[in-house]
Amino acid sequence: MFQLKLNCRIFITLAACLFVGAAVFLISSKIAGATGQVIINEIAWMGTAASPSDEWFELYNNTAQEIVLEGWKLTEGEGTVIIVLKGTIAPGAYYLIERTDDTTVSDIAADLKGSWGGSGLLNNPGEKIQLLDNNSNLVDEVNCSAGWFAGKASPDYKTMERINPNLSGNLAENWATNDDSALIGHDSQDNPIKGTPKTKNSVAFLSSLTPTPLSSPSPTPSPSPSGSATPSVSPSTPQPTYQFSQNILLNEFLPYPSKDELEWVELFNGGSLVVDLTGWGLNDSAASRQPFQIANDTKIEPGAYLIVSLSKSFLNNDGDQVKLLWPDGQVVHSVLYQKAKQNFSCSRFDDQWFWTNQPTPGQANKKSSFTPSPPPNQTNAAISPLEEKVAVQESPPPQKINTPAAGAGRSSPTAPSISPSFAPNPKIELTAAAGEPITKNSRLKTFLTLAALMVVAASVALGLIYIRRQSSIKNQGSNK
Repeated sequence: MFQLKLNCRIFITLAACLFVGAAVFLISSKIAGATGQVIINEIAWMGTAASPSDEWFELYNNTAQEIVLEGWKLTEGEGTVIIVLKGTIAPGAYYLIERTDDTTVSDIAADLKGSWGGSGLLNNPGEKIQLLDNNSNLVDEVNCSAGWFAGKASPDYKTMERINPNLSGNLAENWATNDDSALIGHDSQDNPIKGTPKTKNSVAFLSSLTPTPLSSPSPTPSPSPSGSATPSVSPSTPQPTYQFSQNILLNEFLPYPSKDELEWVELFNGGSLVVDLTGWGLNDSAASRQPFQIANDTKIEPGAYLIVSLSKSFLNNDGDQVKLLWPDGQVVHSVLYQKAKQNFSCSRFDDQWFWTNQPTPGQANKKSSFTPSPPPNQTNAAISPLEEKVAVQESPPPQKINTPAAGAGRSSPTAPSISPSFAPNPKIELTAAAGEPITKNSRLKTFLTLAALMVVAASVALGLIYIRRQSSIKNQGSNK
């Protein structure tokens, strides 16, 4: 009887420990790919006006945590791998995947580029697309086997955009065609992309419900003059379209001008395309005021400088921060400076910033005509300390700011196009090919897996110790 009870206790203890270990292991295998964390947000199944083969996907992180995408996969049909993902996706951020190379969307850096697996191209009649985590768990699905839910092929080349990230990707009513209110980026031949890569969709969060009209009393007939009256129609206000570019950066600014002069900020276009700055703006560190809106239809040529005149009190003389804003409010480039000296501009030279007594608005920057005596162990006059932040170098931050209507502002003259004085910062890119072997797993998953194995090993060890102890006690009793 005693032996039976002992065996039952041992069995229950071991079973409980093994159950805990298995539970930890299962949690670790699922945590990196819980459904709804990352969604397929936009599909350019039709390609671009430059080439129908220039297809791209956009993912969206619908959580408040960074998610590791190592080993995740996009698949088509019954599991054919389109591409294996790399890197991470920041909370509330977008992840752009371009086919073959990074010229598909020429002025927005891809988070991943590579050839498509399977047939090599998405089928225009429709596809079933799945997003799988590194354990092949289904994260999101868009089943368009019977035909794409939205989007237009030649000659429009408009993308298929998801409306609500919290609703299923298999609902046809949760997708719509880009409505032309936001055209972001350009293709390899400088045609506007009729989609919103790495930006909030033009149709995002639109209600799919049909509003119920309110009943109104019937109008009372009144005498009308002879002839038919022409009803008046209120013209609709066209929605502005915005252009986003990673090649427009701060290049020089004058925060402390002389009396009766205006502060100004100089922008430089380090790209190869003309950029329309409608909706773009400038702001300071406190962001306590409305951003200064650059005038509508202001354009900056490739390799050219643009001077934006500000109110005299916009930037602080005792130190401040200059921020360049995209139309959606995202900070693209910012420079933090300390106390300014009157009539000295802060200028960029080969990725460093210096105060100079030779402001050069609309021209290549010049260092000071004299060199002040440097402190011991210092040989330059660089701003110290200085923080420069180029937001487009990293994954974009959460874009939860509603796109503002472009406001009026002072017109800004465009300087003649001249050679840039510094090379634009390189894009951060990741390249992957379909079918690439997975070499790394989620660090969190690895940690939890090891923890699970340790729990199982400890459980077995404790069980063996318990058995030996009970056996020893029994033997001692027999010897007595």
